[in-house]
Amino acid sequence: MGGTLSRYLFVVYFVEVGFVLIVVPWTTFWDQNIFVESFPVAETMLTTHVVRGVVSGVGVINIGAALADLLALLGRPLNL
Repeated sequence: MGGTLSRYLFVVYFVEVGFVLIVVPWTTFWDQNIFVESFPVAETMLTTHVVRGVVSGVGVINIGAALADLLALLGRPLNL
């Protein structure tokens, strides 16, 4: 029982992290953090669309991992 609960909590965690990684790079919060404001080189790199897209892609991978784990918990095979 405890193992199942922890796996459901991991699913929730992966969905939450995935959603944050998909959304945050495209908001003003991304442009106004301490790393971007303190280091001009970091600003140049972190504000490009390529880096934002990569971070959002990692978020999509997190949501995919959550979906795969949830389907495994529910006993349904994942057919890719």
